[in-house]
Amino acid sequence: MKRKSKGMDRLIAFFIAGAMVLIILAILMGSYFFGFIGFLRVMGAESVYLF
Repeated sequence: MKRKSKGMDRLIAFFIAGAMVLIILAILMGSYFFGFIGFLRVMGAESVYLF
């Protein structure tokens, strides 16, 4: 069997690392966003829309 080139290995490693960073950022931002919404709900804040 033929061995993949080192460039392809680096590309795969870079893709996996980038995907992990994006997933971690999404979890952190989502928990911050939904945590803030939960905090406002607990404090009894209401949104007021003026039309």
